[in-house]
Amino acid sequence: MQPERLLVWWTSQQDLAFLEGVDLPPYIQKEVTSRSGRQGRGRLWVPQDIQQIAEKEIEADFTVTTPLTSHIAAFCGGIVFSSKDLGHLAQLPGIVTDLHLQKVGW
Repeated sequence: MQPERLLVWWTSQQDLAFLEGVDLPPYIQKEVTSRSGRQGRGRLWVPQDIQQIAEKEIEADFTVTTPLTSHIAAFCGGIVFSSKDLGHLAQLPGIVTDLHLQKVGW
């Protein structure tokens, strides 16, 4: 999987409270479960299958400071997922970006 095909779903702890009973792809659900109850603070949760395919460690690019990146760094944790699964998140709370923290539209 190429890095440009990876996206990040950033959620706050409060966002996660609204996900009870939501049907998500299993690899995303596993990371939601892992993320639940933990401070985000810009940390990424990377599914094992995605990390194994990646050529290097997957990181979000916080080099540019904007109101969005500051919000994410302070309050959100990110779950890395394949862009093919973007539609599963369309009506859910949170922010979707690429790895350079540019918002992704639906």
